[in-house]
Amino acid sequence: MTRFVVCGKYLAVPLRDAILPPYTSKVVKSAVLRCASLKLFRKVYQELGPGIKPFSMTPLFRGSRPLFKEQGSSVAPLYVRSGEELWFRVCAVCSAENLDEAPPGDEVVELGPYGIFRFVLSELEVVDIRSLTLGLSGDRVFVRIRFLTPTLLSTKLMAPPLPHFLKRVANIQERYVLFPSPSHLCSYLVKLWNTVAPEEPVSRKVSPEWAAYFVGRLCGVAMVVVDYRSRPITVLYDEKEGVSRRPRGFVGWALYEINTRKLVKILDRALALANYLGVGKSRSIGFGVVTAEKVEPSRSREAYHSPEPGSSTASLYTNYL
Repeated sequence: MTRFVVCGKYLAVPLRDAILPPYTSKVVKSAVLRCASLKLFRKVYQELGPGIKPFSMTPLFRGSRPLFKEQGSSVAPLYVRSGEELWFRVCAVCSAENLDEAPPGDEVVELGPYGIFRFVLSELEVVDIRSLTLGLSGDRVFVRIRFLTPTLLSTKLMAPPLPHFLKRVANIQERYVLFPSPSHLCSYLVKLWNTVAPEEPVSRKVSPEWAAYFVGRLCGVAMVVVDYRSRPITVLYDEKEGVSRRPRGFVGWALYEINTRKLVKILDRALALANYLGVGKSRSIGFGVVTAEKVEPSRSREAYHSPEPGSSTASLYTNYL
């Protein structure tokens, strides 16, 4: 079955002054559930089950800045004025028959406590998942990933998928890594790819669970962090029954050097998918929004010492894939 990534970018213009929730993807979620022009995305969203989801949304953006409140920031609420132009993006993976429900033009919708907004479709992209590529090739490439909203990569991602081991891990409280770890990042990317494109798995030699583990281990050896600037961040998502949900992840950017041809091939597609669906937990409510791009090495990067492509250590996990 042919699958497509459908991604819509919308302008969101409040028709009167409004106070927004501390994490503004709640406004986007409300729009998905109420707007006729978001029918395609609403159908995918309402069919979501547990586990990794073929769906993502961003918070509202003001220019290039996502709107959310960080713990410890000003107590002043997020405020927007009438006529101010904001935007957001919603992406989903769907089959060809669902493309008939592609979104129309614009509409005005009341979003309850968030006020009245005009939503205008500004961009619509439909991509065959088989054609996704970041343009990576060869034995050695550089990739820059920007983590625009808090990214939640579970510490459990690198647990080997052995039943007795997973049983023990299940009783450990969920925590997230607070830096752009190559192993955890790549393990999640493989899980995401194998979920949305099961007809073209990363590996046919092993199960999807073991493929994610082996690629994660390989990335820990052959995907080197050359430079980065990231920081931990805690945000207020909402409050239910007097209990605040305050996810803690990281934002920033990292420059990676990938040194194995096999890994380059895998991440070429997986990172291209992440540009649409994001990475990590809670992508369906605005976390883990990323941009990934190939970069050419500068002279200083060329001088950077790295393992020879195909070294015995890197090939240890490649042999399993």
